[in-house]
Amino acid sequence: MYPVDSQTPDYSQQYAVSFNEIAPGIVEWANSFRAVGETLIDSIARVRTAIAMSDAQRAMLDIQLQRAQAGLPPLSMQQNSNGNGLMILALIALVLFMASRDKGNESE
Repeated sequence: MYPVDSQTPDYSQQYAVSFNEIAPGIVEWANSFRAVGETLIDSIARVRTAIAMSDAQRAMLDIQLQRAQAGLPPLSMQQNSNGNGLMILALIALVLFMASRDKGNESE
């Protein structure tokens, strides 16, 4: 345990190494978008959110393209009061999660 007058240890460098192992290049990318006074952890959290949105948008575009090729009408992207927009995003996230699990099982 640390004495009351000492500061908590800084694990930023250890986290930076860990994050780069998980997502190569994310630390460099996060540092290039880092705001003044923002910690590395906060910057990576913000960048990660942006990356997740890009993946969701890409997945939605793929779904719309598949529907177009099948001759189906496009899914509405309008968010309305009953939460359909959020449900669509949740469905996309579930599909991506299941697809990534299937790929992991195939490699075994």
